[in-house]
Amino acid sequence: MKAESGESPTNILPRAIFLASLVFMTIAMLKGWNGTIRDLHAFRQTQTAITVVYLLKGGPWLAYQTPVLGPPWAIPFEFPLYQWLVALTARIGLFPLEQSGRLISILMFLATFYPFYKILKALSLKENQIFMVLTLYCLSPEYLFWSRSFMIESTALVLSMFFLMFIVLLYDNPARTRKGDWLLLLGITLAGALGAMVKVTTFYAFFVAGVAFFGWQWLYRSRETAKWKGESFSRLLKFGIFAVLLPLAALFLWTFYCDSLKSLNPLGRHLTSTALRDWNFGTLSDKLSLQTWNRFFTRTLRDLIGNSWLLVIAVPAGLFCRRERRLIVTVLLVLFLLPLATFTNLQYRHNYYAYANGLFLIAAVGIICADLWQSEGILKRVVGGIIFCAIITFSSYHYLTYFFPKQGITDNLSTIRNDFDKMIPNEDDIIVVFGAGWSSEFPYYFGRRAAMFSSDDLTAQEFQETLRNLAPYRVGAILFYGDTRYDTALIREALSSFGFRWNLMMEYGQLFVYFNTSHNKT
Repeated sequence: MKAESGESPTNILPRAIFLASLVFMTIAMLKGWNGTIRDLHAFRQTQTAITVVYLLKGGPWLAYQTPVLGPPWAIPFEFPLYQWLVALTARIGLFPLEQSGRLISILMFLATFYPFYKILKALSLKENQIFMVLTLYCLSPEYLFWSRSFMIESTALVLSMFFLMFIVLLYDNPARTRKGDWLLLLGITLAGALGAMVKVTTFYAFFVAGVAFFGWQWLYRSRETAKWKGESFSRLLKFGIFAVLLPLAALFLWTFYCDSLKSLNPLGRHLTSTALRDWNFGTLSDKLSLQTWNRFFTRTLRDLIGNSWLLVIAVPAGLFCRRERRLIVTVLLVLFLLPLATFTNLQYRHNYYAYANGLFLIAAVGIICADLWQSEGILKRVVGGIIFCAIITFSSYHYLTYFFPKQGITDNLSTIRNDFDKMIPNEDDIIVVFGAGWSSEFPYYFGRRAAMFSSDDLTAQEFQETLRNLAPYRVGAILFYGDTRYDTALIREALSSFGFRWNLMMEYGQLFVYFNTSHNKT
């Protein structure tokens, strides 16, 4: 069979490599399918999972419970779209809870390929060039690992990507029908509102990208196209309402609603948007710190493309790309850096936050490789091919040596659950935890609601208010984790405060548990 006109190894090879990367991605994501959700950042995975548990137990689906800080139990952060989908999947009964969470995360990640493809297509990339970018996306260690976690990351990402795709489709084609325009405007609003409410730190860069794309289209086409010039104000007004005002209004209302619920909880007041401002954004010294940017260079870049120095090589090589490609790459790199400079502390402390903006970096280096690979000069093609193969090699190596071994670990806290079920037969009894921050691991795996105290920021007034809120409940056990298990003064005060007249202490590694045996005494 004769090859189609223009088909060459330069065109065929990227498609073959992309298909191979899909196979690798499938195998990688299925590894550890039945493992626990304590592989990495278990505090965040179990926080999401425990929310689903209490949705399935009949808790509110909007003011949802995350029962780790005592009553009232609602301390909402993200809009619970992902949690709803997981709860519905688990309720159907096809998979257990944790596998249902993995399934929804993976499906949402797979759904990102469509808007990613459409956006790259709108940037005038050829299909084989798009396949090169998508290959790097498939093999990125960051996306291979976190796309199968029990977290909201891929849900927030796909919504944000559809938001940007709808904007691109709407304003990149002036000939679209009026009905098509309104459908896309509705899609922009829906995807934007949900994306902002599910995770604003993910939506942020895509919102900026959407505004920038519209701004460029509006300025350029208003000068060059008579139809745009005549409708420039109308288009600006529509964009302002559907792409900016309505999504931001939804975000504001959801944040206000969440803060009002958190404020009802003496411990939850530390988690309002105002209280977490410095934690989310970091200080000016954090943003200017060499240590901060060194971590972004050594950890974030490595998690995204396998080796940090590959970016140092790719960017100068990008100077030999076509001018329009250099402009696109520059914009993509700015969009990648923007969340690092904005949500600095979050990006510094949690490596999964790069999931939100990493694809901008991947798209940038992928476009450099693709443009060089398909240029006319032999040297450019060789350089593009070498960088592309190097990213594939280092990404696979980093994933297989760092992330892959962590998938499917069986070491977990569920083995201790038997003792809790025996010593605390009533699941309505709660546990009190010291020394574990407000990680949901203990409440989730022990199957009990909790009041978790952090001695770093707890005031005496907040402690007493929490005690009053706990008065209607029976405390079945008090847990001391880490250094707190040797703080005899804290242990004595806690046992006295919660009325432990008789108790049984059991040791589980770094965890000391005092079970309340008062119900066995007369």
